[in-house]
Amino acid sequence: TLMNEVKIQRALLSVSDKTGLESLARTLIRFNVEIVASGGTGRFLKENQISTSYLNTWPRKQLENPSLCLSMIFIAYV
Repeated sequence: TLMNEVKIQRALLSVSDKTGLESLARTLIRFNVEIVASGGTGRFLKENQISTSYLNTWPRKQLENPSLCLSMIFIAYV
């Protein structure tokens, strides 16, 4: 299947409830997944010494790249 063939390289995290977020992020890092986060989520991760890129600093052209979408998971809890 496609999931067996595509290695997740990045995870876009955007959550309002931060419960369990630190553990999830550390697990993603153990699997060499780059974390990209929205503002509040990114601040929380950085406060917990978790390496994070902010979504709003990514060039729009990079976000529209189809190959990027195939290698990224999106996690949102509202």
